[in-house]
Amino acid sequence: MMNRKRSVTALWKEFLREVVGPSVGVECAEYYRRVADWALLHGRDFGAGVMERSGLSVLARLDVRLYLSAQPGVAPGMELSRLSAFVPKTLEGMAEALGNTLREMVTVWSPKDCPNCGGPMRTLVALSARKRRIFLSCRDCSHEEWLDGSPVTARVDGRIFPARVNEEGELV
Repeated sequence: MMNRKRSVTALWKEFLREVVGPSVGVECAEYYRRVADWALLHGRDFGAGVMERSGLSVLARLDVRLYLSAQPGVAPGMELSRLSAFVPKTLEGMAEALGNTLREMVTVWSPKDCPNCGGPMRTLVALSARKRRIFLSCRDCSHEEWLDGSPVTARVDGRIFPARVNEEGELV
């Protein structure tokens, strides 16, 4: 775990200084790699549980060539001002912020709106030992459903991954 003398604020400032600031003029794929690499480098500071709960354990290891969205939802040139306005109070909050940034960059949005709240639906893949299944998850209310519209009634066993860009065609 993180050295007690090193605060969450100091770690966040290090991230802004080493990753976000120098990334103002880079392409989205390069920014994704920089954030992911930094998160993995500091994985011991966060701890395995925090990395897992925030999604960083999966998101930081994705091949950006296969997963980067055509419309990433993150503009590297705007990130310094956006992230500088936020100072996490806990390692969990920091990991969640990094996970959310990476998640926005790899999200394939479904053309279907959430039947529960009307919010946008992310396309995700449930991967278990036996099968691989695409489902939709609402960004706003966390409603989940399979592509046929039936609800995901039990939490999916196995790992959850973002859909790859080429899997978007399976939604039609």
